Amino acid sequence: MPDITVLRILEDLPPFAGPGRDYRLKKEDVVCLPPAIAKALVASKKAAVVQIARL
Repeated sequence: MPDITVLRILEDLPPFAGPGRDYRLKKEDVVCLPPAIAKALVASKKAAVVQIARL
């Protein structure tokens, strides 16, 4: 499992605490997040995984 997941945020989110820091995410942000947080945001349809193409 990767150490980070790249996500595109689909809507403004209220600030929330994560391990070691607080997050303030807005619609259309592209962010690198720990897999556990990323999974929760994708499951709730608040974010989408960005697919990285390998050339």
